[in-house]
This record gives sequence, C-alpha cells and structure tokens, in this order.
Amino acid sequence: MRQFICILFLAFTFTGNAQSNAAPSLAGTKVTFLGLDFTQARFVGNVGFTDPDAIQNRIMEEWNSVLMMEDEKYNLMKPLKLTKENSETNTAALMALNKSVSVKDIISNEPPSDFGADDVKKSVAKYNLKMKEGIGVAYVVETFNKLRSEAKIWVTFIDLSTGKVISTDLYIGKPAGFGFRNYWLGAVTDVHTQLKKKYQKS
Repeated sequence: MRQFICILFLAFTFTGNAQSNAAPSLAGTKVTFLGLDFTQARFVGNVGFTDPDAIQNRIMEEWNSVLMMEDEKYNLMKPLKLTKENSETNTAALMALNKSVSVKDIISNEPPSDFGADDVKKSVAKYNLKMKEGIGVAYVVETFNKLRSEAKIWVTFIDLSTGKVISTDLYIGKPAGFGFRNYWLGAVTDVHTQLKKKYQKS
C-alpha cells in the first residue's frame, strides 16, 4: 500500500513536468537501476570513436555489464539514499535493446540539435521489462561527446507497473579514467555524484 501511494505521489508531482529539478521521494519503494540506454545516442567526435566494431560487438555491452558486476561501485544505493533491501541493478533489458544500435551510424562530429524529454519517452516506450514492481531508473544517453569531454545523460524514473516515465532530467557527466571503456564509465560515476548531492539536500 505504501509503495502504491508513493507511486501516485510521484506521478502527481511530475505530470506535465518531464524535466524537473525536484528530487522524487523514494522512501519505501523498490528501485531498480536499469543501466545505459543507447538507442537514440550519438557518439560525437570521430577522433574519439575510431573502432566502431569494438564498440558494437564488445564495449557497449561491457558498459552495462560492468554496472552489474561492479554493483557496489555503480549501484544507486548511495546516490539515492536507498538500502540494500529496496535497491538492485538489472541491466539485462537495456543490454538486449542496445543490440539494435548500429554504432557506425551514430558516430558524428555534430551533436543532435533538439533532443528532449519526448525523445526519452519514445525510448522508454520500447522497454520490455520483466520487473513490474517499484521504480526503474534508466540512464538514457543523448551523447558521449569526445569533442567537449562530456556525456549528456537523461536520468529517467519509470513506474515499472505501467512503464510510464515519472520524471526525466538531463545531467552532464564528466568522463574520467584509464582506457576507452573506463573513461566513459567515469561519466556515469560523475552523474551518480551529482544525484547524491541532489538527494542529500532533499
């Protein structure tokens, strides 16, 4: 009952306000980190993405598998003030969905000009999630931009019982780390840090 009330509260708070600065209350709600969604992403800067075959066949999947394998480092428990009992990481659905992405076709020197919350909703509408309880959190990637050394990621809260977006907010993460894979995972860590600061204030 508490979970149902919380979901209703979230839906009421964010209806018609898909890009909000308010931090949703997650008390008593199970939260699943769904990982990185690349289905509408663009990799900006040809010089930074020189091996599309490796990204397609190995690295893009690794970005999500690492989030599960190194759950203690990359879970949302600390950023969102959750507990082990009401949080988990399950990136399987987005790993499968990302296989539809043709990496060589999304490498460009130009970022998208008009990506927004409605585009995020289009991505989420394609999710085939087995979990139907609580809130899902997807990191919908707009760009990994080597030219600007930044990643634009839409942190998106989803009502898993309906598959509908509760809220989505754009974060700009700073990549850091050794090697191509870890460099961009550094942007995920930076977004986590920003979420932690936001929820510490709530």
